[in-house]
Order: sequence, then structure tokens, then C-alpha cells
Amino acid sequence: MSYELSFDSKLKTENSQLKTEVMKDRLHLTFPHDEIASPVMCQVAKQFDVIFSIRRANVTPEAGWMDLQLEGSDEEIERVIAFLQQNRVRVDPIEGDIIAG
Repeated sequence: MSYELSFDSKLKTENSQLKTEVMKDRLHLTFPHDEIASPVMCQVAKQFDVIFSIRRANVTPEAGWMDLQLEGSDEEIERVIAFLQQNRVRVDPIEGDIIAG
């Protein structure tokens, strides 16, 4: 098995008979006041074939935001973003390194 990481954040995994392309997106999520207590990210983990890593977050009783890295197929990431937006979560792309802050 070999791995190739290109500059456009596409990870290509190649096996003798299987070739899968995994996208990595960095997103900033903003949760509305009345959705803070909802288990939206738990639902994402259960309903979608993606892996996410929460890089930074801040949640108070009034507001919440989260920076995360999301990995999965293009189609599945688009489905996750649509699901989040349907649950009134604002989704914005992040440029640069979200670990460095």
C-alpha cells in the first residue's frame, strides 16, 4: 500500500486492486444559541462515512464555535456540510494551519 499527499489536500491511497481518494477539509463551525446543546457532531459521526478531528472549540451557554478537520470522499463531505447547514450551523472554510491557531 502506498500513500501520496498532494498540495491540494487530496490523499490518494493505492492498493493493487483498490484506489480511493480521500479529501481533507478544514472548517469553522458556528452554532446558534439554541443548537449548542444538540448532539450535532455525534449525529455526524453516526450518519456519515467521515472522520473528523476537533482542532479548537469554544462553547458557552450563549454561543459556540468549532474548528475541525474533516476527512472523507468529496460527496460525503458535501453531505455533512448540507446536514450541518440544515441544522442551522454556519460552515466556513479555513485557510492555513488550524493547529497553529
